[in-house]
Amino acid sequence: QTATPIAPGRVVMRVTQAPLNSFKADLIANGNDGPWLRAGAYGPFVVIDHGPRDGVSNVTSIYAGLETIDPDLAVGQFVDTETMLGSLGARMINDELVNGVLSFELITDDTRFGSDPIRQSPPPASESPRLAALVEDSISLPVTTCTIPFGNVNLVVGAPREYRSGIHNGLDFNCGSTDHVIQSAAAGQVIFVVNDYVNASPEDREAVLAQTVPAFDTPFWTLANLYGNFVVIDHALSGGERAVTVYAHLSEVDSQILPGVLVDGGTPLGFVGNSGSSAASAGIENNDASVHLHWELHVNDRPIGYLESPTDTQPLYEQILCNPENPTMTVGC
Repeated sequence: QTATPIAPGRVVMRVTQAPLNSFKADLIANGNDGPWLRAGAYGPFVVIDHGPRDGVSNVTSIYAGLETIDPDLAVGQFVDTETMLGSLGARMINDELVNGVLSFELITDDTRFGSDPIRQSPPPASESPRLAALVEDSISLPVTTCTIPFGNVNLVVGAPREYRSGIHNGLDFNCGSTDHVIQSAAAGQVIFVVNDYVNASPEDREAVLAQTVPAFDTPFWTLANLYGNFVVIDHALSGGERAVTVYAHLSEVDSQILPGVLVDGGTPLGFVGNSGSSAASAGIENNDASVHLHWELHVNDRPIGYLESPTDTQPLYEQILCNPENPTMTVGC
């Protein structure tokens, strides 16, 4: 049995990771763990961006629990209803081995069809100082040998990203070459990994981005497609809240960094790169200004400072990362 798309569209994710087993993931299922933890349970899966349809600015479909993904299926590729995405195999569902079951999700404007939005509503700007104070004693620098982007408002949270109809959700640490080690910013548990990303052709990449034009913000999984190789880590905070950190555009993910693995602050995750970027799509991979770490810090499904101006978000991240209590500083603090 095989899975095929429900409608024409573009492949934005093809993820081969094994599902995150519940006994490895000692996480609190409190409704605030967001789409990454949910996706960690998908097993191998494919995501198709169908663009705007019938008055909806974006339709996305997910095909999860696949036994295999077609090896010829590529990120950015156009697919139709006859394109084979992958094969269905046996899966454990409620402790029972079941054959040939596809887990399917339909998402319209980042809301699961007949269900809730895949992320919580963003908090008001007035909450941002509290959230920054909540994490500042737990979070340290994700890289200590690259330049932090303070002073360039285009590289911090809130900067416009018109090419994908969205905003910048993180900080871009300038590195310039792929020999810089990226590390966990705090103790936590790895919940999502992409370590086999193949860059789309420039033409396919542009076709995917063109589908984002009608959306208010870049659809969740289409944005994840632009991360290239990346790691997502869940962190427990005081008061029962949780943070998630994202480390994107890596050239390489450490082979020990797998879903379910517990990490300490400072654990090496891999090496910086530019995978998922327009430069990588054009074949430029090292010793280039495009080589950087894109790093995100979320609390309750949204980046701290989400939808605020870059001039307002920069002081928040200076407070978090340039804390004198941090054992190591970097250029830019």
